[in-house]
Amino acid sequence: MQNESTYRTFTIEEEIIHHLMLQTASIKRNGLLYGKLGIALAFFECSKEWNNPIYDNFAKELKNTIYKKIDNNSPLDFATGLCGVGWGIEYLMEHQLTETDKEVCATIDHKIMMLNMQKITNFSLENGLEGYLHYILIRIKGSIMRKSYNPFDESYLTDIYSRLQFIGETNISSSLKHALISYMNTGLLIYNPNVAMFANSIEIKNIDDVLFAKLGLANGLAGKLLYIINEQKIFQS
Repeated sequence: MQNESTYRTFTIEEEIIHHLMLQTASIKRNGLLYGKLGIALAFFECSKEWNNPIYDNFAKELKNTIYKKIDNNSPLDFATGLCGVGWGIEYLMEHQLTETDKEVCATIDHKIMMLNMQKITNFSLENGLEGYLHYILIRIKGSIMRKSYNPFDESYLTDIYSRLQFIGETNISSSLKHALISYMNTGLLIYNPNVAMFANSIEIKNIDDVLFAKLGLANGLAGKLLYIINEQKIFQS
């Protein structure tokens, strides 16, 4: 008589995790929304939520490969460029998931201060003012937490402040706009960075959905993982 084997069916999140661990190396993009950095951040969150060292090790290895490929001549945009990379690095530093990396962020700070904010007409997250604001705010928050100097000149922040006065809240996130304005008026910063804020949930019903889905944070499997984590937190509360 043959021994009967018991097979455990993988959960959707386990299917997603295994697929990401197998396929992430093939991604050419290193950025936050559609590349490896967003996936690394998702795995750090998975490791923290499920206390799994395998996820933590995978995230750290992925992060290290990204650091080696950072090109300071890349575009500044948030979706695939330096501002998104810098946001991710600062996020890791603030959560003590990586050592302080002042050099990369300092380079990005210098590049973004060369932008003429008065002439920016693109307000989008991906490659416009909203993405720049996310980077600026998380860097200010990091400097406050570390009790270090503000990386941005007062005149530069004043220039952004004046620009925001003439931008309607239908064009840009009201919370970002008011966070910067409030900081300039009071010195208090209300900005709570969470990688899940950039994740768009996608419909995953079975293994075929996993196999054919995109991999990244925005509209991809990494973003779906973060949604699953948040749903579990709500259910457990």
